[in-house]
Amino acid sequence: MADDTLPPLEAPEYEERISGISRATMESIAKVRENTASFAARVRLIEDQLSNIRGHIELIDSSLIEKHKAVVTEIRDIEQESRQIRAEIERLDDLIGRTVKRLEGLATKEEVKVLERYIELLQPMNYVTRTELKNIIKKVIKEEKVGGDDATG
Repeated sequence: MADDTLPPLEAPEYEERISGISRATMESIAKVRENTASFAARVRLIEDQLSNIRGHIELIDSSLIEKHKAVVTEIRDIEQESRQIRAEIERLDDLIGRTVKRLEGLATKEEVKVLERYIELLQPMNYVTRTELKNIIKKVIKEEKVGGDDATG
């Protein structure tokens, strides 16, 4: 892209000096202007590409920041859940320990069978209680008195 403010690139047809500048110098100036215009276009293209790259970098940066925040939040949630799980495991461990202690205090199957044999052998349901024995003794004494009165009379 040539700048419109620059004089035309046409050089005079004759080799004489115009205004003290030779044709070769004019051609050199024209080439310099073309190169400068080409470099300016390339610089603008590179600047546009750089601007696009900056935009992409900003987008990636903001995306990374959001993802980082999300990951940090997720890590905190996982740590909180981990603490809760540890507390629950400790609570269950304590409960299991107490249950084991209670089970240790209970009778084994063999001990229960031994007790069943003793109960079958002794048959404690056939035993008389003190109250029943007192009532029986009173009844017998009463019957003897009543029966003894009949025998003496």
